Amino acid sequence: GDQRVANWQNQRAYYELFRTFLSGIAASRVRAWLPINEDAERVLRQVLGDGGANVHVNRLGVDTLHFRQDAVRGAAWRQAHGIPADATLVIHAGKLEPRKALGDLLAAFARAFPDDEGSATLAIVGEGEKDHLDALHRRAAALGVQDRVLFPGMQSHDSLPDLFNAADVGAWPGDPSITLIEAMGCGLPVVLADPPGRDYVAGCPGAVTVSKGDIGALADALVRQARTAASERARIAAECAGRLGWPAIAVEAVALYRQAIAPRALPA
Repeated sequence: GDQRVANWQNQRAYYELFRTFLSGIAASRVRAWLPINEDAERVLRQVLGDGGANVHVNRLGVDTLHFRQDAVRGAAWRQAHGIPADATLVIHAGKLEPRKALGDLLAAFARAFPDDEGSATLAIVGEGEKDHLDALHRRAAALGVQDRVLFPGMQSHDSLPDLFNAADVGAWPGDPSITLIEAMGCGLPVVLADPPGRDYVAGCPGAVTVSKGDIGALADALVRQARTAASERARIAAECAGRLGWPAIAVEAVALYRQAIAPRALPA
């Protein structure tokens, strides 16, 4: 509601500042603009106008030597947090902010996995402002799922693969973050909002999109994705490594840099 409006107004003010004070000077000097996804690309092209011809997507990548499938690490994380091996585990990881739409995730989780239909746990991993975290706790209590929602706080970078290998499905119903791509590197099927949609993960398999704010669609997607077979999870990890692994991103980046520094033809 009000927070989303405020975020949109802040973003608009930022882009107007960028357009007014930077684009005129920078557009004539910058050889290439490298946004991380198609959504950012559209914004840059709009801001730069005629200068948008030098905008090329260069995505965020994932260290697939670190973020990879490892069932043993996943089982250990479940055991450490008291989650049975046969329980459905839904996760979200990242900075906990209103723009992440975690209230929607709580509502979708409650709808997708009613308490009388077996055990299921939602882990919301990360840190955020106390007022927002308190609001999420109250939301969980109002939905009657407070006993099945974990807030384990910030996890170290080294331990994130444990979490992603423990989970059955990851959910990013609002703005995404790099953790989404890292989760897919571990073979985790995910649900993310559209926009940004599958562009954010380079069309990798294992990603299902729903419209922001559509709690029913989010709940249905969580159930479907949580049933993903082990063989499909292996394919997700392999495809993610091929498209979003650091080696693939590096090759793409080098090609863009070479294109940017190549001698330009002089005007006739």
